[in-house]
Amino acid sequence: IARHASIQISNSRRRVQAKGLPYDLTKEWLIAKLKAGKCELTGLPFIFDYKQRAGPQSPTLDRILPELGYTKANTRVICFSVNCLLSEYGDAEALRMALHLVKTFEGKIRD
Repeated sequence: IARHASIQISNSRRRVQAKGLPYDLTKEWLIAKLKAGKCELTGLPFIFDYKQRAGPQSPTLDRILPELGYTKANTRVICFSVNCLLSEYGDAEALRMALHLVKTFEGKIRD
């Protein structure tokens, strides 16, 4: 977890510095979030797989409002796949899609 936190802190700091956005995250803050072990939006458990760059349930940092930078008040730790969906389409569209998926697949999912 500490290695993952170090990498994410370093990468996120570099991204916002290039854009001149606020930053107040710490490695300790992120380690606590990672130790909680679950996506802050879906509740799905994180999967730490260092063989892949990022899997669907790998933890990633999400800026709730991107223009506010990576601050503790504006950052949540969520699954990579959820972050991709939110980044591309926003919260409203992600929720709309999720609701339709649940409706469509209800009772049909095979593990």
